[in-house]
Amino acid sequence: MRVTAFLGAGAYLEIGGPSTKDLTDLVRKKKQQFLDPFTEQWTEVPFLENIASQLDSYFNSESCNFEDLFHVLEMMGSYFRGRQKHIIGKQYKPPLGAFITLNCSKWLTDKGRDEYILSVSKLITAKKDILEGVAAQIFKFMEDFDSYHKHRWFADFWNDALNKCAWDIATLNYDYSIEKSIRNKIIEDGYEVDGQGSYRFNPRKLIESNSSKVLHLHGCILYGYARHRNPNKYLFEDAFEDIYKFDTYERAKETWLGRSTNNAQSQEEAIVGPIITGLRKTDKLLYYPYNTYHHALQQATMLSPRLLIAGYSFSDLHFNAILERVTRLYGEYRRVVIITYFDKDYWHPDPMVMGWPHDYGMTKFIATVFRESAPFNSHKLQSLLCSKDGCVKLYLCGMKKALENHGDEIIEFLTS
Repeated sequence: MRVTAFLGAGAYLEIGGPSTKDLTDLVRKKKQQFLDPFTEQWTEVPFLENIASQLDSYFNSESCNFEDLFHVLEMMGSYFRGRQKHIIGKQYKPPLGAFITLNCSKWLTDKGRDEYILSVSKLITAKKDILEGVAAQIFKFMEDFDSYHKHRWFADFWNDALNKCAWDIATLNYDYSIEKSIRNKIIEDGYEVDGQGSYRFNPRKLIESNSSKVLHLHGCILYGYARHRNPNKYLFEDAFEDIYKFDTYERAKETWLGRSTNNAQSQEEAIVGPIITGLRKTDKLLYYPYNTYHHALQQATMLSPRLLIAGYSFSDLHFNAILERVTRLYGEYRRVVIITYFDKDYWHPDPMVMGWPHDYGMTKFIATVFRESAPFNSHKLQSLLCSKDGCVKLYLCGMKKALENHGDEIIEFLTS
């Protein structure tokens, strides 16, 4: 017997994990520093904040987040590069570039060689600042994470769960709090020792293991690129984009810079990194370990009707397509627990009136997994809503209260 867990950012907020808004605010405050080729002096400009402000204006009633920003930088870089006459070759020019005009002359110009170099420097620096800023906050979160005292409620749940049966724990976050929580249990991630402090991914090690597994679907701050004394050590085995794991964040971060940019088949930038962000994630899941983790998640949901989803906004369409199949695959035999948070002061049984869930993906998933067109059928907020057939439980009290007050019942329900 195995249980699948799928954890979004909300699952970590009450153990100190940063929210998307926290990370976005941090990124927007960071000014970009680069060498001005005209003055040969280092200069500092709020490049990211300027782009974010224009995005906010474009989105109208909503604000952009750091993933929107990263996507814009990738696309700006793609089409800015594509229109350069000195760059030849179909592989460097997105086809759509032949029909659009890039409206970014306020920040990027290519009237001369120095202007072009300056513009490219801005884009590279901005992308670097987003990745490093996000990673630094995750590292701070990991430094403060205390699985034995302050955050023991989180660690105890996972230890109790893994003592009951094997779990496949898929996470969208960039931290390693699950690994820090587990005591006296093997949890497989597919990596094996390759050198001093570095680990190389072996897909068979993950897929063939019967132990509990952790799947970092969008990367981890302990991930980085290969750094071998002999750069040809795995010349005919590794892909250029394959990701290694390191024993410390500091060692991993040393490998992050100084690489060429990855492109999708559309010739648009799709940076495959230690942490995956932006809005083109499916183009970034083609290499180790991400392709294997994606396969392992799909396999887990196909082979087990037991699913725990916590702190997930249902905004990643490629994962929604996997998770919502549990209803078709298992019908009345499904066992699904969803943990999220909702403020009781805004409760209404009609989602259109309530304005929640905010994302259509979440509304669709809850209706699908409940097998009900109106799953919020209570006129009074209850911390626990159950499907009429008793196969699905929706906890609205947040992660901490759900695990502290109902942890045993959640494990029992999922393993019954």
